[in-house]
Order: sequence, then C-alpha cells, then structure tokens
Amino acid sequence: MLMFLALIDEERHDDFIKIYTRYKSLATKTAGYYLSNRYDVEEIVQTAFFRISQCLDRLDTDNPRRVANFVITVTRNCCYDLLRKQRRSPKTVTIDSVELLPDEEDAYERLIDRETYAEVVKYILKMPEKYRFVLYLYYACELSITAIAVALNISRSTAHGRLTKGIEMIKRRIGGVDNG
Repeated sequence: MLMFLALIDEERHDDFIKIYTRYKSLATKTAGYYLSNRYDVEEIVQTAFFRISQCLDRLDTDNPRRVANFVITVTRNCCYDLLRKQRRSPKTVTIDSVELLPDEEDAYERLIDRETYAEVVKYILKMPEKYRFVLYLYYACELSITAIAVALNISRSTAHGRLTKGIEMIKRRIGGVDNG
C-alpha cells in the first residue's frame, strides 16, 4: 500500500487508504471468482488498486455504492486481462496445482466431491449473467439480498427471484433433470 501512496497526491492519501482498507476483501473475492490461483488473485488485487490509484481524482469517494461497483469493475477487467494473457502463453504446471492425497479411501471421496463441485462451478459459469452475478455476490461476497439489489441496480424482489431461480437451476442440473 505504501507504493500506491507514493503515486498519488498527498491530499488523496486518506481517500485511498479508506478505499483500500474497505474494499480490499471485495476485490479479493471478485478476483477469486475468476481466478483459481491465489498468487494470481493477489497480483490482480494489487494491479486493480494501482489502476484505482491512477484515477482516484475522478472517483466519487463519498458514494460507497459507486466505489464498490468501480472496484468490482476494475478488478474484473484486470482478471480478463490476465486470462487473455494466459490464453496466449503456453500452459505450465505449478507445484501449487499438484496435491498429494494421504490415503486411497480418502482419495475417492475427495475425487467425487471435487467432481461435483467442479460440475456446479462449470454450470454456474454457463448460466446467464443475471443469475451468475446474483449467485456470486450472495455466496462468494456474502452480500445480503438488499445489498445485491443496490449493487446491481435492481429491486430487492428481482434479486431474490434471480437467486432462487439460480439455485433451482443448479439443483435441477445436479439432480440430473436438465430442461435446457
């Protein structure tokens, strides 16, 4: 954070510190939604706050909703940039991506849990954005339905309906009854 403070005007230091402390976890959760590697998540959060520090003078820091939306948007765009860059470069396997399983009995149970989890995540990523975003904000960011409604600029009942329908779609898919 000290690096960022050196890059911005002294009169905006307090604003940046307030934004950084208040929204760092939101940026981390947003990056975690798009990226699986925790080192990439940390790098993206730093990149996002670097970009935020560059346009701090144009940001309305008195409006928390706008700041939160701005942090999410900048973080999401940084994730897209990294994913585009990774798509162009050859794939490598890191030590963090390889796990050793302690015993064979536990290995089978973990495999089934991971397959189910991977199936749910894959299905959520294929869902229409309006359901995917609500599910993400509710479960990953742990926002209330009211906060989701405010963040997405929709009514509370619409947010609740999208969450309910998204959950129903996942249950149908896992249960094997997929209508679409």
